[in-house]
Amino acid sequence: MVTMRLGRLPLERGFALSVAISGLACGDPEPRPQWVVVLDTDAPLTGQLAGGQADVADAAIDTLRIDVLRATGSRIETREIVAPDPRDWPVSFGVVTDEDPGLQVRIRAFRGREAAVDADGLVAPPPRRTIDRLVRFEGTPDGREEVGIRLALACLNRPPSFAAPATTCADANQLRVAPSEGRVPSPTSGSAGGSELLASRPCTGAPPAGIDAVCIPGGFTVIGDERLAGIDDLFVVSPVPSFPARVSPFWLDRDEVTVGEVRALYAAGVLFVVEPGLPDVTEPGLEGCTWRGRDDAKNDARPVNCVGNDTAAAVCAARGGHLPTEVAWEHAARGRGAGLIYPWGDAEDCCGAVFERSDGFCGARLGPEPGGPRPRPEGCPFADVSRDGVRDLGGNVLEITAGPSDPYDAPCWPALGVPTDPQCVGGRQDQVARGGSWRTGLAVGRVTHRKRLIPADDAGFRCAYDDGPEGRSP
Repeated sequence: MVTMRLGRLPLERGFALSVAISGLACGDPEPRPQWVVVLDTDAPLTGQLAGGQADVADAAIDTLRIDVLRATGSRIETREIVAPDPRDWPVSFGVVTDEDPGLQVRIRAFRGREAAVDADGLVAPPPRRTIDRLVRFEGTPDGREEVGIRLALACLNRPPSFAAPATTCADANQLRVAPSEGRVPSPTSGSAGGSELLASRPCTGAPPAGIDAVCIPGGFTVIGDERLAGIDDLFVVSPVPSFPARVSPFWLDRDEVTVGEVRALYAAGVLFVVEPGLPDVTEPGLEGCTWRGRDDAKNDARPVNCVGNDTAAAVCAARGGHLPTEVAWEHAARGRGAGLIYPWGDAEDCCGAVFERSDGFCGARLGPEPGGPRPRPEGCPFADVSRDGVRDLGGNVLEITAGPSDPYDAPCWPALGVPTDPQCVGGRQDQVARGGSWRTGLAVGRVTHRKRLIPADDAGFRCAYDDGPEGRSP
């Protein structure tokens, strides 16, 4: 049993706070009358990730910030607790006061590495990736009165409201209750990692007949990356602020759509894109385009490129699917909640992916490579393959998504909670491409990187399919 004690330090006249992990410290003098808050959580802890739960890394917490507030909301004192191990839980702390009958405690749980520092030099939890709970004490305790509080993952990205009447999120069934409500019996053991939001949802249907698609199980994920903050410009969209989401299971093309597959759609009479929707290869600057016309099979194995959103969407519709949303694409490429930097993991190496081929840095061939499996260079420890077997999400060609280029804090995106299959609705007209290409560097291949779509010779796509009979929603 791990025990930590932060003494009964006088924080202000008539007030003291004590904190313990896994029980109050033993051998102390008889405590003054106080509330003893006992915390449990159903969120996973970072200490659990090494035990085979890496797929819930995006949801993991390890740090608590506890703010003691007056009834007016002004802060009296703050404590920070680092508790990454399941053996550290339940966490308990005592609140002692002689003179403030409307005392409140704000408890925030988050992953420490995602935090910043506020204007007072205190740890600043990431707003959209924090479980935020407000607890109000009425009157004064007669002795040692325990208060059980569960920090529910369902309350992630649901900050309390301090406007009268104040409200807080207690759990999935109590998203807005009074801070004096939503309490539970004091837990005697932890339940970290037990949230229903973490459950993986396998596919139950099938992709359209004849389509080589991979099932992407649904589940919890985080979209965006604060490490790339401030990169917004004419060509790049900043992927912040990051936010949590739930993604439904779906199917995704194993490889990027090829020239041969597009020619087959024309031949079957199911694709009606006007030919100029695909590039004229004689146009200056588009010499690297793979499309050579409906009757030219030269590049059938290579991804079709130089396309815009309308053409890509029409091809996917003809295949019985649609362009993937940004959230779905990132969920698949980032390891379904594992928070990976690249589809293959976090290795900063381009040896197993098709990057920077135009200048020979990562290879010598000009243009995208044919789809399908390809041998890894000697000594290269990985290939550009996701945990589900999807190829070339990192490189080869940029991939068009169905998402407009609005920032994640724009009104078109859901702002609170853990939304299911969120999309930017009613946003800008320009689309976003994801992943890297044979022209780009390794950094652009980060799965959180957002590019404004320009139908250049490194822009291609793959299609997604709803999980239902023959790729249709049930």
